[in-house]
Amino acid sequence: MWWRIIPQMKDIAPPTGKQNLLPKNAENADSAPLFCLSRQKLVYGRDIENELLWLQHTYLVIVAKAIAARVLGFEVDDPADLLSGRRFAAMGVSGAVESDFFDWVLENAKGRDLIVRLARHVARFRLHDVEIDVLKVLYEALIDRAERNGLGEYYTPDWLAAKMVRQTIDKPLSQRVLDPACGSGTFLFHAVRHHLAAAGNAGTDDRRRAEAACALVAGVDIHPVAVIIARVTYLLALGEALTTRSGSISIPVYVGDSMQLSVSRAPRTMTSFSSDCSPSRQDGDRGS
Repeated sequence: MWWRIIPQMKDIAPPTGKQNLLPKNAENADSAPLFCLSRQKLVYGRDIENELLWLQHTYLVIVAKAIAARVLGFEVDDPADLLSGRRFAAMGVSGAVESDFFDWVLENAKGRDLIVRLARHVARFRLHDVEIDVLKVLYEALIDRAERNGLGEYYTPDWLAAKMVRQTIDKPLSQRVLDPACGSGTFLFHAVRHHLAAAGNAGTDDRRRAEAACALVAGVDIHPVAVIIARVTYLLALGEALTTRSGSISIPVYVGDSMQLSVSRAPRTMTSFSSDCSPSRQDGDRGS
C-alpha cells in the first residue's frame, strides 16, 4: 500500500528544510511542529537532503500510531487525536503516542483524510496474536538498505532476540531490563512477552501484569522515529494484558543518548542489551 500512499504524501508535503514550514497561525516559531520539521538534525542527527526518506518515516509513524489505536481497540475518526496521543491518555495509556515532528500532515485537509484512510486499512490487521516485531519488518521493507546503513541501523532478528532474552533473563518477574539502543523494540517485545509468560505461569493477578511489565522493562534510543515505533511494539507485546489491566500505565521507552549516561547511575541488577547485541550485567558502580 505504501507505494500508492507516498506519492500522495509528496503532493501535500511542504519542502523540507525551508522556513515556509511554519504554519500561518503559529505565534511561536520555536514551538510550531512544522517549523521543527525543518530541523532535520533533531531527527536524523545530521542534515539529509532526502525528501523520500522523510515521507517514508512520516508514513511509518502514521501506520505505527494507527496500529496502537487498533491494539487499544478504538476507531480513528479524529486524526489529531490519533497523532497527538490524546485518545490514548484518556484511556489510561501514556507515553505510547505523542505529538511529534511528523504531525505536519495535519496541516492539510488531504493529509487528515490520508491519516483516516491509513488507519482504516490498518484496522483490518490481526494484531492480538503477533509473535514478532512486525514494525521492524515493515521498516526494513520500506527503507532502502543503503539508507538504513547510512543511519547506522541494523535490526536484530526476532529468533536471536528471543533466544538471548530466554538465556539472559532468568528471573523475569523481578529482574529489571534495559535496552539502551532499542531500535524498533525487538528486545523489548521479547522481554515483555517473557515476563508475561512467567506471570501467567506463576498465576499473578492479571490486572497487574501490564503495570508490572512496564516497571521492569525499559528502552532508550537516540533516533526519534525508532522510539515512536518501539513504543507501539511495546503495546503489541503487552497484548491481552492491556485489556485486563486495572489502572493506568506509562510505556517506558525514551528518546536519549545512552552513550552519555553514567554507568555508575544505572540501577543495580539491571540486565542491559547493548547495541552490539551482547547482554551484560550492570551492577551499579564500576568498583562494586
